[in-house]
Amino acid sequence: MTPSLYLHFTGAVYHDTILHLPGFPEEDSKSRCERITMRRGGNCPNTLSVLAELRISQDVHHLVLEFIGTFAGSRDTVTSNFSSPLAQNLAERGILIGRSYTRADHVDPASYILSTPTSRTIISHNDLPELTSEEFIACHSTSSGAIEKFDRDHHWYHFEGRNVDNVKRMIEFLRTARKAQDGNVTISVEVEKPNREGLLELADLADVVFFSWAYAEGWFRNVSADVPNEDDQKALVFLTTVAKNRVTSFVYFLTHGANGVYVLTSATSTPDHVHGVRVANVLDTTGAGDTFIAGAIWGMSVWRLNPNDAAKVACLLAGTKCGMDGLDNVGTASVNAFGTSSLQWLEAYNVGRS
Repeated sequence: MTPSLYLHFTGAVYHDTILHLPGFPEEDSKSRCERITMRRGGNCPNTLSVLAELRISQDVHHLVLEFIGTFAGSRDTVTSNFSSPLAQNLAERGILIGRSYTRADHVDPASYILSTPTSRTIISHNDLPELTSEEFIACHSTSSGAIEKFDRDHHWYHFEGRNVDNVKRMIEFLRTARKAQDGNVTISVEVEKPNREGLLELADLADVVFFSWAYAEGWFRNVSADVPNEDDQKALVFLTTVAKNRVTSFVYFLTHGANGVYVLTSATSTPDHVHGVRVANVLDTTGAGDTFIAGAIWGMSVWRLNPNDAAKVACLLAGTKCGMDGLDNVGTASVNAFGTSSLQWLEAYNVGRS
């Protein structure tokens, strides 16, 4: 019997309203958008949605997807259903949410996104209390208080880089449980926001880290070192510097939009540049980074590819997303275009790379 693969995600869920504009509006002006898109958003839920489609399109029965977080509203004491439409949206996609928590007297987070051909501006509101480390540990414990066993299954935990103090304790809990049980557990974290403190502490604790180019740029602004002019040199300096104190194995991805991604591992001394893919008509880039993470995790966990090849799969998937409005059908469209095997996807990447 094939061991199950569990992919657990923790982060925030949003109502997204995207206004597509020909250009950024002037202050105190009245503008008309070209179109409007309303959908469920949030980094981890976006990634899970793509993974859910890949699971169906490729008929992967042993893959279990779960979101562990918080929702506004309540939970039915009989059916255990959540009142939040965001929770219902995830459940309808076959994503487990049963170990999530509710926050009464709060509303679900919301974002308005001004999307132009050259920029994306996000205005958000979130007063929903986030998941605490105590809640995370409690939902991994039995009724007697003992820690649940990982058994022989592979568990991958991915965290959005936010709620830093609590997430740090969650990761430390997982690392301790993994060591005690000799469990097959992978921990990844997304490091995106350049002004969010404490993210490098999370990166130091994770096995796999997804850095955004915006975070690297912000890091350079905060250090006294000279900033290289070339992207390859920037990636080299940033990745090797943040990795210099690592004592355990790691995989670092530094995503750079259409320019692809830089990959550094504990087995390499310099990052490899995996180029992006050509997109004939860029329609919507919102969620492209979340889609990349879905592709990389799929490649490394389901297909068991090395990080460079997983990055190629992720670039293909993110490129497909950029040519589509929203995230629905991204996984299905990619499978239809590239096939169902990792070999087919890698061949497609060689044809489509930029």
